[in-house]
Amino acid sequence: MKVQGNLKKENKDLCDEVQNLEAMLSKLRLEKDELAQKYNTLLESSAATSNETDFENILPRRNNDLVNKLEEERQKTKQKIEKYQKSEQRQADLIQRLQSKVFCIN
Repeated sequence: MKVQGNLKKENKDLCDEVQNLEAMLSKLRLEKDELAQKYNTLLESSAATSNETDFENILPRRNNDLVNKLEEERQKTKQKIEKYQKSEQRQADLIQRLQSKVFCIN
């Protein structure tokens, strides 16, 4: 009987603890939802403020990016032209050497 009474008391204590934990969990979920809502509000507010200040910097930054990209493209084009000219010169040299050999044979 004493063991059964102890088990009932322990079972009741465990049930009470489960109820307390469930209440705490519910409270924590509410707090989490409130914090998430506050976070989203702050994030939206920050994004709006950021968009206003970023807009002032967008055009100069975009212009700078385009200038840099244009310079890179200019350098690439210059390198391609130089490579083409070297290739043309090599081809002309090979043709000249071939012609000199052909004339030597005849």
